[in-house]
Amino acid sequence: PGVLLLEAVAAALSQHAGTAMRVTGFPVVKFLAPLLPEHEFEIVFSAKRPGQMAFEIVANGEKLASGTLTCEGAHAAA
Repeated sequence: PGVLLLEAVAAALSQHAGTAMRVTGFPVVKFLAPLLPEHEFEIVFSAKRPGQMAFEIVANGEKLASGTLTCEGAHAAA
């Protein structure tokens, strides 16, 4: 389910930022394809503006979901 993918995005954010970060919302999310149980996936982040990050979830070279999250923490202003 999509909520599990979003939980994975929230958990991966602090690791990506290298410091504690808290997701405060997902204003935009598009689910494009399902994640099959046998597939591993990767989450790619890119900064949009202070307190906001774009993300993509990719498995086997196919984009499964993308969106924007809002966050707060030490690097939220980066």
